[in-house]
Amino acid sequence: MVKFKNFIFNLFGISFYLGFLSLLIYIEKNIFYMKTQSSVLNIILMIVVLLVSIGVRYFLSFLDKEFYRVKNYITILGYIFYHTKRKDRKWIFHSDLGYFLCVITKDRIYLYEPSFLYLKEIYDEWNVGNIEGISKNIKNSLDSRFTNILKIKLENKKDKERMYMIKNWDGYLDTQSRRDKKIDNLLK
Repeated sequence: MVKFKNFIFNLFGISFYLGFLSLLIYIEKNIFYMKTQSSVLNIILMIVVLLVSIGVRYFLSFLDKEFYRVKNYITILGYIFYHTKRKDRKWIFHSDLGYFLCVITKDRIYLYEPSFLYLKEIYDEWNVGNIEGISKNIKNSLDSRFTNILKIKLENKKDKERMYMIKNWDGYLDTQSRRDKKIDNLLK
């Protein structure tokens, strides 16, 4: 399922940028074939469209960096920047949690949990040491993540059981008042 989520993320990222590129091509084609008196106006309009497209590209890059800075996400807005900067990728498998996307750069090692519209960074360490040390650090990080997930699931289960008990409570505080209510119902 994780590889499918990554496939959908890649599909959305590619289609987002291809759609944007096709819109630019359509606009420039219509500007180029406008029936105007002056070709200078066509050139000026093409330059304006080019500048707007560059501005939109940098704006999307800015948005993606802001998302990444605040919550450590890579969204489809920054899909192109993600693939140009982070080229060396491997799939890491954890026996309990499944697959994660590992991105290896010269200085850092990142581990991402893929989703449909974003990649969530869950591990970020320096790229130092040998393979055994790096794999041990990643495994320890994923094991601690797994124990936290189990702890949260256990707390949620206890909360659901407690709420179920409260919903099924008859509302009496002691056995005497419960007996009195039963006697009153029998006497009616």
